[in-house]
Amino acid sequence: MDILLIVLLLADLYLIIYYRMTIGYWRAKATGQEETGFLVAVSFPTREGLPAEARKYYWRYWGAVVMLFVILGAGTAYRLPAIREALRGLG
Repeated sequence: MDILLIVLLLADLYLIIYYRMTIGYWRAKATGQEETGFLVAVSFPTREGLPAEARKYYWRYWGAVVMLFVILGAGTAYRLPAIREALRGLG
């Protein structure tokens, strides 16, 4: 189960970065202002300046962000007994 959670987490992070880069591409194509650098991949996108074709990627981006929190919550719930035991050992 641990490996499955890690694979899901990595796949979701890949999708988040892919969708963010795609949104940047469509915004550059529509406005002529190119986004560059590492911050493009890790910053939140805005809807302004996006053509209609890019809005589906905008919503997919936020769906992937929601899935990230679902995966993290599931992983925390699954590992909760081990987390409690580790915290008990500290005190």
